[in-house]
Amino acid sequence: MTDSNWRFPSHVHATTSGGDLVLLDVRSDAYFCLPDVGQDFQVSAADRAVGTLPLEVRTELQAAGLLVRSDGAPNGERPALAPRDDLFDQPFPAPTRRERLDFARALVGMAWTYRGRPFEHILAGASARSLALGRGEGMVGEALVRRSQVFRRLLPWSPVQGACLFQAALLLEFLGQAGLTADWVFGVRTWPFGAHCWLQAGSTVLNDTVDRVAAFDPILVA
Repeated sequence: MTDSNWRFPSHVHATTSGGDLVLLDVRSDAYFCLPDVGQDFQVSAADRAVGTLPLEVRTELQAAGLLVRSDGAPNGERPALAPRDDLFDQPFPAPTRRERLDFARALVGMAWTYRGRPFEHILAGASARSLALGRGEGMVGEALVRRSQVFRRLLPWSPVQGACLFQAALLLEFLGQAGLTADWVFGVRTWPFGAHCWLQAGSTVLNDTVDRVAAFDPILVA
């Protein structure tokens, strides 16, 4: 059914993948997958309003707190540009003393901003800093390329490497040491279900390959 009076709350993000509807609730740090619901589902990126959703599904989502009455206030999503390039054919520069110190500071900073903190808190901090530094779009500058490649060279020497979430947050921290930032993109796929995240500047993937991230449908850009 069509009902523009319902929308996803600010802490819930949605996308369709393979005909399935996938939701990410950042407050509970949990994904939800509704098989086949995405076949005819639509959501307005401008105001997160639900366009087409079966009544029984809408009722279930409302009961779970994943769907609310629209108050008319805009609460739009920022779309991720389709990834077209990556940096894996770029050379690894030799890190300077300053870059090594910044990497060490980033690791220390992660102990305060990542370990034991709620997922929602981590995202809010990353978004606030990215907005303060200004989100870069379009061409990727030399400074951003160098920092990203230095990060890849130094990461194997880190005492903690973690999974994609930790590595992306660490790179974001490392970029911030130089006054740089990038989009933190979260993606999902179904059958089998999988979730992944990476950093991206414009259409350039900074810490992964286009071939890998193209398998995931973006659900959140922080």
